[in-house]
Amino acid sequence: MVVIVILAIAAYISYFSVGQLKEVPLKQSFDTLPETIGRWKQADRVILDDKIINILGVDEYIEKIYVSHDNQTIDLYVSHFNVLKEGKQFHSPKNCLIGSGSNLIKNSTVEIPLRNENTSVPVGFMVLQKGDRKQLILYWYQCRGRIMYSEYEERLYRVLDAILKKRTDGAFIRIISTTNREADIQNTKEILINFTTLLIPILNQYLPGS
Repeated sequence: MVVIVILAIAAYISYFSVGQLKEVPLKQSFDTLPETIGRWKQADRVILDDKIINILGVDEYIEKIYVSHDNQTIDLYVSHFNVLKEGKQFHSPKNCLIGSGSNLIKNSTVEIPLRNENTSVPVGFMVLQKGDRKQLILYWYQCRGRIMYSEYEERLYRVLDAILKKRTDGAFIRIISTTNREADIQNTKEILINFTTLLIPILNQYLPGS
């Protein structure tokens, strides 16, 4: 971990010495994101306040609420930066998602099977407790053809791509579902994994590749 932190700091410093970076927009607008994903249908769309958007520094974002036929609710948030640079950065999910009386009770990773591929990718997994309810959260960075859960890995690849490709564009994806029953945690986790398996190939139609 010490080596990773040192490399991350060195990479972060090097990144700001890189010259002109390309701005790479979405392939198509998030407005066309499907209203139905598997057995989940869009129930609502969240519009963030302009002040929040300015704080986040995003170029494009979408937040939708999906509901299944058995009333399982999923909150999907995707933000995209045409270019990441000083003043336009990802906000750490460990800082942004924990707050407002929530307590972190689990922080790990889960494997997401990729459709039509004999492989999987790890994404971040957190469980937050607030009152008698638990929030289960999956999150990852999807940047220039890579899926990463680690902030350090994302920053290192960002520096490499800035040097080699003059690109730092990327997206942050977060998915939340809640439950108030301990026995439902594993089931809710599997629901999020299944939704994410369907979502990733859809996002590939919107997010710039490598």
